[in-house]
Amino acid sequence: MTALDRAEDWFRQLLAAERNHRNNAMLRLIYYAGLRPEELTMIRWQDVRAIGGNQGLLTLPSGGELLLPSHCWSHLLYLRSPDTQARSLIFLSRHGAALSPARVSGIVRNAARRVGLTFPCTAQQLWDCHAQSAVERGAPIALIAATLRTGQNLGRYAGQTSAAYLG
Repeated sequence: MTALDRAEDWFRQLLAAERNHRNNAMLRLIYYAGLRPEELTMIRWQDVRAIGGNQGLLTLPSGGELLLPSHCWSHLLYLRSPDTQARSLIFLSRHGAALSPARVSGIVRNAARRVGLTFPCTAQQLWDCHAQSAVERGAPIALIAATLRTGQNLGRYAGQTSAAYLG
């Protein structure tokens, strides 16, 4: 088993064990879109839109844009109710308040604990796993860097994301 297999395996374990749709969508966006908890907590419904039928485009407060794979997009859409306002934050607490970045980090740690991971799992490790997996699958380094800088300066990679290289 390679390091890539182990990294993707534990990420898949996190997803499979996370039954809360909001938390599952957060894990997916941290890993596939390379979002940091600080960025994740600021996303509003007005920042996402459908493209190509089954994918989404996320416009970040920084101005960068990231293509969301269909499985990330579908998990986001599941969270949206018909009466959701465009300016509403996507990720809210059970009580309807904004989530803090520290709470997002706690959700990642709790998910790791539930699957019995023996090492401390953080949002940063999901981000690192994205980079490692994309490199090992042949993604151009410049594309990985652009994706993990949250879509800024994509240049010749505009409209692409290193998530396309992930398993």
